[in-house]
Amino acid sequence: MDINKRTSRIWANIPLIKNWLIPFSFLQIKDRDYINAILAVYELNDVSLMRDLFVNNYLLNMKRYI
Repeated sequence: MDINKRTSRIWANIPLIKNWLIPFSFLQIKDRDYINAILAVYELNDVSLMRDLFVNNYLLNMKRYI
């Protein structure tokens, strides 16, 4: 189970790396924020929290790599 999560995270970054973009990391995402975003998607069909979470985290990752 743990290997599947790691593998999926690596595979999720392959398109980014192939296009010379910064890889995505989940290190800056708080568990509670992620859970709230997932619940909003499944229960409310609202992707705005998830979108904001990923965009903000990706911008933080950019600062780390640049």
